[in-house]
Amino acid sequence: MKNFFKHQKKKELIKYFFVGLFVVFVDYLFYQLLNKAFDIDFSNSKRVSFIVGGIVSFFLNKYITFNSNKKKLIEPFLFAIVNFLSFSINSISHDIAIMYVSGNYPFYISTFLSAALNYFGQKFIVFKKK
Repeated sequence: MKNFFKHQKKKELIKYFFVGLFVVFVDYLFYQLLNKAFDIDFSNSKRVSFIVGGIVSFFLNKYITFNSNKKKLIEPFLFAIVNFLSFSINSISHDIAIMYVSGNYPFYISTFLSAALNYFGQKFIVFKKK
């Protein structure tokens, strides 16, 4: 029984990782598109791209990673709270990092920090198993 739970946790982390890779791809695509095609500065591009990624993240993590079939409004509400906190960390860390490092490193740093916060928030608050 202990191995079953260990296997389930590993499987969940793997799903979160691959869903996360896809969400980061969507985030990065919008980040670059908004900056290059629409000439929106990097900070505001990051804010908008994070929101787009968050919407994709909600649905993919709800149904794929955490297998939540609940039809309650509390999930999107809790997700919005967790995502807002994550958005704040993402935005602030991006703006700080952009002052010290160049290239895509501010994107990577802010994405890593917010992804870690999102995982724990989604697992233990949003899609918590009873």
